[in-house]
Amino acid sequence: MQVGDLLKRVQRLQREAVAPLGANWAGLTQREVDVLRLKADGLGRRSCATPNAR
Repeated sequence: MQVGDLLKRVQRLQREAVAPLGANWAGLTQREVDVLRLKADGLGRRSCATPNAR
């Protein structure tokens, strides 16, 4: 099996089995991932509290 094939299988597993549960490989919800991205982009706590902070 090629690495590309393995990655495609992992992506499919993420899309079909993990994502519908509202989680990801780290066990975080999509909102938690979004907040971490906003914090990484330098937004403050109040900005992250707003659902559409970007």
